[in-house]
Amino acid sequence: MPYVVQPIMVILAVLIGGGAIVYFYFSADIFTNILKRPLKMISAGMLAIDLGVVLVAFTIYESSNGVNVNFLGMPLSTCFYVLYFLGSVMVIFGSRKFTRQPS
Repeated sequence: MPYVVQPIMVILAVLIGGGAIVYFYFSADIFTNILKRPLKMISAGMLAIDLGVVLVAFTIYESSNGVNVNFLGMPLSTCFYVLYFLGSVMVIFGSRKFTRQPS
């Protein structure tokens, strides 16, 4: 039974995190026009990272069953790195609007 609890907790954490990210994405409309785009970019990047975590959980589950999953000829774990990199870049570019520029 304990081997089932950990994957369930990971999936619940990812789903709750994804729900919070989606809520953040849609609630960014209350900000001024200058901040809407960066906040939406940040939340889209966080969602890409969250999807990468889902892929990791799926990959771990499938590898424990001895199955190797490929997507477009690449191992599914490679897609995690692509999503993580893409999400990180989106968060960085979105957060550049919040840095102080010396005048």
